[in-house]
Amino acid sequence: MPSEKLTRFLYVLMRDRLPAGAVQSIVDDYCDLVSPDPPLRPQVRYTNSQLESYARELAGRLTRV
Repeated sequence: MPSEKLTRFLYVLMRDRLPAGAVQSIVDDYCDLVSPDPPLRPQVRYTNSQLESYARELAGRLTRV
């Protein structure tokens, strides 16, 4: 069962900021990235250190609430 915090985050995101189809596309892309099937799993390379740092900061904020 999905976590309530993640469900709330996605709900608010789709309700207030992004169309549900855009969120679905993001989720699909992410699921392909972490797929256990190697042919579907492209290598993720952090080529932009500032973007990587910002992503880590946001991830930290989301996991602390």
